[in-house]
Amino acid sequence: MATDRQLRRERARAWPRGRITRAQWDAAPYYKPEWLFDGIAVAGTITVIAGDLGSGKTMLDLGLIVKEGFPTGKRFGRLDMENDLDAIILPRLVEMGATFEQASEQFFHLPWMVKPVDVDDVLDRLDDLGLHYLSIDATQDALAHAGIDQNDNQAVMEWFQLFPQRIVDELGITLLLHDHFGWSQKGHPMGATSKLINVTTAWNLRTLAKFGRMDIGTVKLELSYKNRTGYAPLEHVFKIGGRPDGSFLFERMSIDERSEQKRDQESMVLEFLRRSGPLSRSKLENEVTRRNELGSMARADVRDTLKRLEFQERAEQVGTGPRTEWTAKPLVEIVKLPVPRRDGTASSGEVQDETPR
Repeated sequence: MATDRQLRRERARAWPRGRITRAQWDAAPYYKPEWLFDGIAVAGTITVIAGDLGSGKTMLDLGLIVKEGFPTGKRFGRLDMENDLDAIILPRLVEMGATFEQASEQFFHLPWMVKPVDVDDVLDRLDDLGLHYLSIDATQDALAHAGIDQNDNQAVMEWFQLFPQRIVDELGITLLLHDHFGWSQKGHPMGATSKLINVTTAWNLRTLAKFGRMDIGTVKLELSYKNRTGYAPLEHVFKIGGRPDGSFLFERMSIDERSEQKRDQESMVLEFLRRSGPLSRSKLENEVTRRNELGSMARADVRDTLKRLEFQERAEQVGTGPRTEWTAKPLVEIVKLPVPRRDGTASSGEVQDETPR
């Protein structure tokens, strides 16, 4: 009969060894994550896309599935408690250019309300479908159907371990969670932070230009603080919306296109500043959006452009601190700031303008 010591040794041999092997060491410099959707979702992990209601999370999800997922031959599912299949999902799949064969063989609409007691049964059903990808639209609805308060960190953490984490660990399915931005009456974010504990990559979705069935707009995925892979880019921008001829556009904006767009936006903002005179940051944003001075440029784009201009100016002048007022003068000529010396002290700067910073 085996002793306790022998049993412990047998169990220890079955565990993964903690010692790094030569093969692991030699392969480390060449590691690259396997993306299901390039630069967005790593295969076999949990990804979160958070955004306001109506920001385009469902449209983005369906666009990625049709344009980048279906051509791979993989199977995609949506645990969807928000959108009706006949009224919303199918028309959008048709607009995106999906074929009947793709929709019938590679796409699964699952309007299931999963409760904790049903998890094992649901996992068996998902396994039978042979899915490579599953999105839950939306996380708040799934928590509500499970009878869990989204602001209860402990309960949310237990649910994540019980359901989403098992989908990834036991079935190897890539999981995307749709999350809504929620704010309390005091202006604080709502929802348990434990939703992000086991997430590999988290994104915030923002609408830069509104889109519709007859209007092409742009949406931007901004990388949140959660980026365990280290390989995800800071942003992705998508053109999305309907054309007058009835066709539908969904495509990524290339790096060169995005860089050109940013340069155009900077020129537009600077030209507006030259005409308007000194304005505070918030007043500038309000004026631009209220009077539509910059065409289709969204308030978020105005804010981002100001940040870029401010950063460029600080980089050239070795300055610090945010600008509190913007003027019509060229940004680099506003003020000459003290330049730090090697001994840690600062040289005196010659102020050229009284504009506060």
